[in-house]
Amino acid sequence: MPEHDRLLMNLDADVASSTTTVFTHLARHVRAGDLLYFDEFQHGEHRVLIDCVSQHGWTVEPVAVSTSHAKWLFEVISVPGGAR
Repeated sequence: MPEHDRLLMNLDADVASSTTTVFTHLARHVRAGDLLYFDEFQHGEHRVLIDCVSQHGWTVEPVAVSTSHAKWLFEVISVPGGAR
């Protein structure tokens, strides 16, 4: 992946295991300030985010949520090592 100022990960895999696979391959590229967008957050993707944040030591904060609470946008606030 090329160096980036801000990465937007659109996590639209529809299955928690597929979202986990995406995080497995892209986690090393995530930096503070990057955005994580989930289109179906109530279908197991919330558990994937919790597990990934725990595994990689990220701090994330919600930025926006749809009125149905299905779509969520998070910003990565910090990653170990203070990248960015």
